[in-house]
Amino acid sequence: MQYIDLYEDFLAREDERAFKRLAETFTEFRDSLPENMDIAVSINGVIGILEKVSLLCRGGLILLEGRLSDGLPFRAIQRLYQPNIVMLGFPRKEEAPPRKNIGFEIHK
Repeated sequence: MQYIDLYEDFLAREDERAFKRLAETFTEFRDSLPENMDIAVSINGVIGILEKVSLLCRGGLILLEGRLSDGLPFRAIQRLYQPNIVMLGFPRKEEAPPRKNIGFEIHK
């Protein structure tokens, strides 16, 4: 029984490390863009503004949340170790508020 608990703890730590690396990748890309550009993502052909990424408890899944260009919300679930996400830079409208940081959360 203790072996199973140790193994599950190991997997949870590995998931957290992979998730943190994913967060760093998004942040590095966003920081490489000029201030007049924002970050969008294409997930299975749907393009939207990414607002939050969550690591779901013990399952190796991530939940991506944001808004489409028409303002409608979206949610997408991807495997943490095989995400199918394309990051895109696009010009922001001049009247748009300053770009926001993407929120990253770990749900245990």
